[in-house]
Amino acid sequence: DGSSVVAQGPTMRGTVLDDEQLTVIGAGVVVKSGDKVVAETQTGVDGGFSIPLKAGQYTVEVTVSGFDKAVHTVNVTPDLAPFSIPMRAPR
Repeated sequence: DGSSVVAQGPTMRGTVLDDEQLTVIGAGVVVKSGDKVVAETQTGVDGGFSIPLKAGQYTVEVTVSGFDKAVHTVNVTPDLAPFSIPMRAPR
């Protein structure tokens, strides 16, 4: 058809929330495939992050000063919905 549109792969979109459901700015987000780090970013002013990835299973580690590290397993698919990651303050 002559179009030069590049097919976009899946994108992992998430929001980091604190224990009062408020967004967390500047949270460190590390995405791993097995033991290999495949992406690193920080949440923006809206507490969100967006990382283009190939489809597959990933481990997402979120670190914020004053909170326990959050670790989630995410199965990235082309129709992956945005999700939130709750942070927990140490007890």
